[in-house]
Amino acid sequence: MEENVVIDKSTKRITLPLLITRGLVLFPQMTESIEASRPYSVSAIDEAKKNTNSLLFVASQKDPNLEDVSSLDDLNVFATLARIVNFVNKDGVYRIRVIASKRIRLLSVQKTEKGFEAEGETLEEEFGNEEEEVSLLENVLSIFNEDPSLIRMVPKGVLTNNINNASPSLITDVFGNYLPFSMPQKVALLGEPNVNKRLAMLLTLLQSKKKNDALDRKLDETVRERAEQSQKEYYLREKMKAIKDELGEGNVLDDEDDVRKRLEENPYPENVKKKVLNELHRFEMMPEASLEASLIMNYIQVLMNVPWYQRTEDNDSLENVQKILDEDHFGLEKVKKRIIEYLAVKKATGSLKAPILCFYGPPGCGKTSLAKSIARALGRKFFKASLGGISDEAEIRGHRRTYVGSMPGRIIQGMTK
Repeated sequence: MEENVVIDKSTKRITLPLLITRGLVLFPQMTESIEASRPYSVSAIDEAKKNTNSLLFVASQKDPNLEDVSSLDDLNVFATLARIVNFVNKDGVYRIRVIASKRIRLLSVQKTEKGFEAEGETLEEEFGNEEEEVSLLENVLSIFNEDPSLIRMVPKGVLTNNINNASPSLITDVFGNYLPFSMPQKVALLGEPNVNKRLAMLLTLLQSKKKNDALDRKLDETVRERAEQSQKEYYLREKMKAIKDELGEGNVLDDEDDVRKRLEENPYPENVKKKVLNELHRFEMMPEASLEASLIMNYIQVLMNVPWYQRTEDNDSLENVQKILDEDHFGLEKVKKRIIEYLAVKKATGSLKAPILCFYGPPGCGKTSLAKSIARALGRKFFKASLGGISDEAEIRGHRRTYVGSMPGRIIQGMTK
């Protein structure tokens, strides 16, 4: 796999045709097949073939979707020196096989009639502390060997010997070339001549991938468990429906379906939804004939009929309130003035923490009609709860559900109408 290319070390710079790839970052010591159809890529290959060794630079463009490259700014600055070893021309589309040998930093790029030509300098490989190298290599290989998906990504035959016996330099280039790193990550590996630093970068990338894979597996497991739970609930619900149909209790499910549909279609608060679903679950576990099932369904219906999300838009025009009060009532100037003052404070503060208005007087003096006029002026709905003759406070606040014939209080009844 490794190809020796002789370059005069006294002048590290070299000028060669430039082959630009999309999405491919070629590493030294690698053999790769490349297809070229763009005119300037075809021209670069033609020029390289004229050289004795068929040498060229292989560089990747930053944006794989860019059709026409115009300057060095469009390219990743780190490239590879490669030699063409096989060439096929099929209907104007070139298919070549190259052997890469050296890391290159591009210094300048020129677009000529013969395609792109680049000047680059070779990045000679550097070696660091041997003990550090051994430690980094062991950690890299440990992560690689325990992940079958990574092993499958490296083609058989790329490493002629056992990977554990390969040189650190070769391992970094093989992993950089074949493992699923992003283009910026691959370019960073390609541009680092120091073997130990490449191993450290590679170790960081593999550790990050290992964590991400573990998170993906956890999320997949969570999704799978939820899907299984949903399927289980659906199966049990359908089975319960069949059982109730056999017992002649199938009509109960109409109420259940209606409750679920209303929860899905309307913006109930989350705490209300949670409470309704809990009660519905209890209801589903009970036979239709039981008294408690009837109490639970009545409670659910009342709970859902409360206007949790329905709102009216207040008309806070004091002129409109004065107009409505004058239309509906003659006189009562002091009462009207107090009502206007109360509403003015509410409008100014945006709060209703003021004292509650109380109208008192003998029957027929206009107490209820004044309240109706205020509601009409504000654009609010009006409910009248007559408390005459009530001797039990439960009639107002409601009964506990445990009582037979329990009902919501007068205020809740008015809100649900």
